[in-house]
Amino acid sequence: MDTSIVWITAIFILGYLGIIFEHTIKVDKAAIALVTGILCWLLFFNLHEGDLATKIEQLNHHLSGIAQVLFFLIGAMLVVEVIDSHQGFQMLGSMMHFQSRIAMFWASLLIGFFVSAALDNLTTIIVMIALLKKLMPDARQRLFFTAPLVVAVNAGGAWTPIGDVTTTMLWIADRVSSMGVIRDLFIPSIGSLLVFGLLMMLQLPRELTLTPPSEDKRAPVGSKRVFWIGVAVLIMVPVLKTVLGLPPFLGISFGVGILWVVTDLLHYETEERHYLRIFNSFGRIDMTCIYFFFGMLLAVDALEAAGILRNLATLIDFHIGSNLVIATLIGLVSAVVDNIPLVAACIEMYPLTQYGTDPVSYTHLTLPTTSRV
Repeated sequence: MDTSIVWITAIFILGYLGIIFEHTIKVDKAAIALVTGILCWLLFFNLHEGDLATKIEQLNHHLSGIAQVLFFLIGAMLVVEVIDSHQGFQMLGSMMHFQSRIAMFWASLLIGFFVSAALDNLTTIIVMIALLKKLMPDARQRLFFTAPLVVAVNAGGAWTPIGDVTTTMLWIADRVSSMGVIRDLFIPSIGSLLVFGLLMMLQLPRELTLTPPSEDKRAPVGSKRVFWIGVAVLIMVPVLKTVLGLPPFLGISFGVGILWVVTDLLHYETEERHYLRIFNSFGRIDMTCIYFFFGMLLAVDALEAAGILRNLATLIDFHIGSNLVIATLIGLVSAVVDNIPLVAACIEMYPLTQYGTDPVSYTHLTLPTTSRV
């Protein structure tokens, strides 16, 4: 066996174990991912067969795909931060404020479901729980509403190309199309929400203690306008890709530019509102998340460049054979293992030329990974 394959595989496994046990070793997973990814390429450059120019060309090819994912994530994070700084999400709280516990329960689930179709799951669950804390001071009562929200936002994030990072990765890599994801996953997603909601509804407390809606706090100027423009910007990205073929990272960058112009025009005249302009949101982006993605995608691409993933795919197909069984196993593994490297590996293991976009057989390996907050 090629020495480079052994060493690259060993470094990747050690790095992945470090990510799993980050709380034990007290090192952030982004740092571990970054070191792992670069070490894998370092070993590839120095131990793998081939000339350096070809290897650099392979790295540049993979960096193109990585950059598209990272630019998309940065743009989406910026849009969310701008909406949040304008308190745009507060208007969702008024939509959930009902005296009826049943009405409030279903309103929170449906709002979480549809909001997570445009925002990422983690952001949605944080926003929804923050809103419920303001509406429902009793922690025990609130638990019966927040626990089902985890299912609601995951189900909502599954049926759009921008609702979950793993789906976005598949979408950017052209493994799935915007309409294909919506067409085939909306019914299962809403069905999952309704079934779980009906089961949880039986456990709701008989009475709720609600905080009266506050009217003393004024939202910043342009709060609603920024919220709706931000949502429109996120929805615009898959529309532009479907209709005009514009890559998602360009679509989200175009949307950020539009939001940037709007917020500058809204707030440039008043010094006290300069903090609401979009350039102040750059400092609130979670760069550890970006570097984690960068490191993990680098590491997985090094495995692909060394031929490790292709060999693994061949081995799995030979010993298991059935796409249905393989898909089920990958789905089960994704409930325990982090989805990001798993989906990245599946994308590289099963190239676009083998299955194409929106394959007829939806038992294909890259599709059925579970979405997690």
